Amino acid sequence: MKQQAIQYVALDVHQATLVVSVRDEQGSVVMRATVATEAKAIVGLVRGLGSRVHIVFEEGTQAQWLHEVLKPYAERVVVCNTRGRGGQDNKSDRIDADRLSELLRLGSVKSVFHGASELLTLKELRAEALFAELDVLQELRPKAKAAMIAEARRQPGWRVLRSIPFLGPVRVAEILAIMATPWRFRTKRQAWPYVGLAVVTRSSADQEFADGKLRRRRRAPLTRGLNRNHHPLLKSVFKGAANAAAATEGPLKDFYDACVARGVREDMAKLTLARKIVAIALR
Repeated sequence: MKQQAIQYVALDVHQATLVVSVRDEQGSVVMRATVATEAKAIVGLVRGLGSRVHIVFEEGTQAQWLHEVLKPYAERVVVCNTRGRGGQDNKSDRIDADRLSELLRLGSVKSVFHGASELLTLKELRAEALFAELDVLQELRPKAKAAMIAEARRQPGWRVLRSIPFLGPVRVAEILAIMATPWRFRTKRQAWPYVGLAVVTRSSADQEFADGKLRRRRRAPLTRGLNRNHHPLLKSVFKGAANAAAATEGPLKDFYDACVARGVREDMAKLTLARKIVAIALR
């Protein structure tokens, strides 16, 4: 008895509709369709294609539901990850579905694991437990915040730091808790790397011979962004203060505007402003 041919079905999934592309074993597109994203419509289309149906669709918010709907009616259901494919090509729902059905026929799709349906209840209960923990933390947060600020008020540096614009109670408490004392940094240039505001530079072949004499090359070192070895919370504190200062009228905004007026890029001007705030805090 001759074995029935495999139908390769690709679904381009959207919230309201599914764009369908069906290929035979020779690679010819034998059907294109658009159906509603409803179980009854999807199952009806798949059952009309025969008993040997291989289905593929991309990972997404509806992938688990669609996997469970189609699994009893298909010989194979593949949820795939096509990230990085076809970024430079033309794109449309029909083109995406046609491309996906061809990849399925060639065995070139990278599948994503989707567990059995009996685990869905366990996953839902786990999510409920996490949300319950979040609710408890939300209740504790105001009390913890008030206690942190109350303790920070007892520190000798509180009054000085609170006098600096855009360093509110929470930011000052975090600075005091992390930095402890400004005397640990000899100058502002030692503080900038700790905060994460130091520019990393790279240079090579720094010297050359000219007229038989060794001299330093006259070229600026290359910049490679900001240093990665830093305290991320402290960086967010001073970056947040700089962003607020750059958007609010005052001396710090005047300083920021002067940097931009000199031709400095806005992101670099905000970096300079954040470093300025660090320097003020250390004084």
